[in-house]
Amino acid sequence: ALNREVYPMDEWRSPGPGASEEVAAYPYYGLLPKDTLALLRWRIYSRERALDDVEFRHALMEACEEDVLFFANTLCWIFEPRPLPRKLPLNTWQDQDDCIAWLDECFGERDVGIEKSRGLGMSWNLCILFYQKWFFLPMCPLGLVSKSVQTLDSKGDPDSLMWKLDFLHSMMPQWWKCDK
Repeated sequence: ALNREVYPMDEWRSPGPGASEEVAAYPYYGLLPKDTLALLRWRIYSRERALDDVEFRHALMEACEEDVLFFANTLCWIFEPRPLPRKLPLNTWQDQDDCIAWLDECFGERDVGIEKSRGLGMSWNLCILFYQKWFFLPMCPLGLVSKSVQTLDSKGDPDSLMWKLDFLHSMMPQWWKCDK
């Protein structure tokens, strides 16, 4: 099921203990701290250094292009409505890492349908991957499907996928938006 040439029906993915081989294969993600405070320090450092250090900025962008988990944990923020609405810097957990790696593996190769419960971060995982692909792949065709028009695109509704994409973009540093 991990071979890109095999397209199994009813494929089942379930994370096991420790990082999967797919996650371990990302070149930069393993260099990031997983401790929340240390990761926050890295995020602040990298955003501030990239303001003036053009070489560092370009290296950071190259790492983000090659490694979606590095991108997610270095630059992405999420909006969490429960219990109180707040913006949070993303620090993925192992199940999210495996899910994003799987979505990345399938991207452009096959369609993905996911049965899930609420609160797993699946919508954010998908939106982060789509945002990264949209940013780095010129003329990248993307298609999103949701259970209703409301959950796909509803202005001002944090549960809609398009709102999440807009939010991801709005939280990117200005140098990111201008320096492509």
